[in-house]
Amino acid sequence: MGHNTENESAKPTFEAIILFKRIPYWIYWPAIGFLSFVLGELLTRFFAENYFLWSRLLFNVAFGTLPIINIWFFHSFRKTMQEISIFFWQDDAEFQRWLKNKEIHIFTLRSWMAKCVTGFIFVAGLITIILLGLPFKSELFNLIGLICFSIFLMFCGNTLYISIGLLSTLREIVNRPTIIPFFMPHHRVISKLQNYYLIQTLFIVLYYIGLVIAVWRGPYGLNSAMLIWLTGLASYPLVMFSWSFLQIHFLMQNIKQSYLETINSEVQYAFKNVFNGHDFQELEHLEKIMNIQNKIHTLAEWPVSVGGALTFLTSLATAIIQIIVSTYFRK
Repeated sequence: MGHNTENESAKPTFEAIILFKRIPYWIYWPAIGFLSFVLGELLTRFFAENYFLWSRLLFNVAFGTLPIINIWFFHSFRKTMQEISIFFWQDDAEFQRWLKNKEIHIFTLRSWMAKCVTGFIFVAGLITIILLGLPFKSELFNLIGLICFSIFLMFCGNTLYISIGLLSTLREIVNRPTIIPFFMPHHRVISKLQNYYLIQTLFIVLYYIGLVIAVWRGPYGLNSAMLIWLTGLASYPLVMFSWSFLQIHFLMQNIKQSYLETINSEVQYAFKNVFNGHDFQELEHLEKIMNIQNKIHTLAEWPVSVGGALTFLTSLATAIIQIIVSTYFRK
């Protein structure tokens, strides 16, 4: 049986698993990350293990901030969708049902797809570590490290699923009929969608850079197995940017096409009046609307912006650098 989401309130996974509900999530998760780092410091000294300061520091920073970013994605998604809903939905009740369903399926682990993607990253990461061998001298310290790394893998897997869900949702929105006021090509619906996905891509680029440094300075270094992981992940922000960029392009195309359909019908109507009645006022009207028609034909269809260009260049540079690093270390 399908999961009934009609009457359920959506709350993102990283907000739902907070133990102390009165503590704001933006305090709770950094505190968890800080305590995890301090505990790691104490255990490292107690077991006299290798230090790997940068690796542990970056992993704990991710541990304390990645949940915050995912919770922000949730609340920002809700706010953005509510602001643009009137341009894609005529029935508010239908939109509210759609939004609640999306919030549950994207930002929680209730769907089978969320479990599969998260579980795949979790299992693949654990298999990699086990095949490489546990890196520390103490078996107990290895066990603690494996548990912490398993939690981190689940965080990463869930973040990957959220990103996939958001990209799929963007495609779904773009395919809906638009209700944009006539001749408003730079409508806020475009900028809001574009900015939401650009920010998401930038965060992923930053976390990827941190991951590369953490792996490089960690117990395994940039060995072949880690390079395979990092090279595959290098395409992740680039794919995210390219997909969202193309979808915004399709949205701009759809809006432009709706303008053309509106103005073309006006042109045909005015042309018939001129042809049948030889009315000079109608002829002047026809000339005016044909000028508008020409302007619509020249409207941009690509969402080019400074932020978009910087995000693309950053994503591309990240992928290229990772390929260069992989090539260098395999020699």
